[in-house]
Amino acid sequence: MLTKEDIKREIAHLVVCFPNYDPVMEGDINIFTVWQECFAGVPAETFHQAVVDCANEPGRKFAPSIGEIIHAIKEIPFKGMTPTERFEKEQGIRPAYEVLREMGIYDLDDAAQRIKNQEMMKRKEQNEQTF
Repeated sequence: MLTKEDIKREIAHLVVCFPNYDPVMEGDINIFTVWQECFAGVPAETFHQAVVDCANEPGRKFAPSIGEIIHAIKEIPFKGMTPTERFEKEQGIRPAYEVLREMGIYDLDDAAQRIKNQEMMKRKEQNEQTF
């Protein structure tokens, strides 16, 4: 859970990045209470990374809104991925190299793999001849 100190650190970061940023810090409804409500379950490191990602966004002129920070938090698991890798992760598709390793293909050297392929081709030919 975010502490008041974590929120102060992120506000300071945004004030340095965006000199025109002037959040409401006093009163019943202020940035501390709102951010604690909105980001209650977010770890401090994840929140910091989301704020930094928003601040470093090319062409950004204003501090991020709550919605933009929430979006940045959701995007963290996909950082550095290609569109294909992202699709596979979102759909729960395992990468081919994991499946091949599980099948034992990477455990064989070239000669053993060649023998295995020849045996498979023989079985395939035998099955085709029986039809």
